[in-house]
Amino acid sequence: MSPIAASPLGDRSLSALLQTHSASPAAETASDAEPAPADAAAAGPSRSATLRANLVAQGLDDAAINTILEHKWARSTATWHDSAWGQWQRHCDERLDDTRRDNPSASDVINFLQRVRDGEFSDKAVDTFSAEWVRKVRSTVSITVSMWQNRGMRIGEHPLVSAYIEALQKDDFLNRSRRKYKYDDTWDVQLVFDYVSATVRSAAFQALRAAPTSIAYISKLRECVIPLGRILLCSRSSDLTCVFRGDSTNVQCVRFNNDDAGALESVDIRFYCPKQRNTMPVSAKGYTDWISIGVVDDASVCFATLLREYYTVTAPLPQSDDRLFLTEMANKAHAGCHWGLSSQRLANIMKDVMTAAGIPPDFLPHSARHAGIAHQRREGMSDDDVMHRANMSARTYVVHYRRKIRAVRSLGSGG
Repeated sequence: MSPIAASPLGDRSLSALLQTHSASPAAETASDAEPAPADAAAAGPSRSATLRANLVAQGLDDAAINTILEHKWARSTATWHDSAWGQWQRHCDERLDDTRRDNPSASDVINFLQRVRDGEFSDKAVDTFSAEWVRKVRSTVSITVSMWQNRGMRIGEHPLVSAYIEALQKDDFLNRSRRKYKYDDTWDVQLVFDYVSATVRSAAFQALRAAPTSIAYISKLRECVIPLGRILLCSRSSDLTCVFRGDSTNVQCVRFNNDDAGALESVDIRFYCPKQRNTMPVSAKGYTDWISIGVVDDASVCFATLLREYYTVTAPLPQSDDRLFLTEMANKAHAGCHWGLSSQRLANIMKDVMTAAGIPPDFLPHSARHAGIAHQRREGMSDDDVMHRANMSARTYVVHYRRKIRAVRSLGSGG
């Protein structure tokens, strides 16, 4: 395996973060059950209309404003901000005026966030929204008004607002049994390796392999490759939607490497415009660094070998978007072509394999990222190299992903 360069650790060293979190491991934000913020529509102007009016007042031309509105935020992020801004707009309609909407004080923001905390803008059955949820809504207001305010500090960073958010976080942790993370540990990837190996070695799989162009075989092979990739790449489901073949586009994210004798030696994978694309350096041109996965002796669990087989048997299929992992069937909506699997479909495949392999049911598909990180550390990879492979910061790594493996090693064992 090629050596992997260490990634920068930001303004806090990894050792300091490890010491900070050694007593209380953490993982993902436990807000899965909370609804999106757009439960109550606002009667006032939309966020984009408010941005436009205030940027015009700052002297910006329409062309410059359009560039900001169209390209500053990813579509999903912009949708989130628009929804959260709708709650702020409703609060202002009921309690403030337009001037304070666009230039709120710290007290204005805190009073609004308390209403968000109490669920006044939602029709969902949630008594009290989490501090993490409130913090996200605060960020929308703060980021938006900072586009035209000249205070030198975002309103969301005001000491009084920060103190309020900190108080909510302590209340969640001490009084409401809420954590900023989902898992205290992770699962043993050997369970999945054993399951994939048994599947590939099975008579049923070998029978399908005799007809390599059949959809049944391609589907079963794909269900073996995806979980191995999730684990070894320490990736999210959404990352796998960012792997392009380079056949019909100029975006190449897969390359197979042979030794001098022509035998497969490794496969290199990279992602194009993944979830964190807006924080990537311009020099990256949208690509993450290459990750090299070497061939292993056991072909039944060799990611490089199985991926090349999948790549080869799917190459003749008509494809609409050049993505690596394709749907089983083509349809008229895609001009008779196969198309790339969505992140949800990829997650469902991962979950099905996890269930079949005996992974405890409390682990969701995204936990494959945690499990992959734990596996790489157990195999001797340094923390810096693991962070680089997973393409994450030191803080995210320590707070959300660095976990010990739960002692579950066989299909028949308990959780």
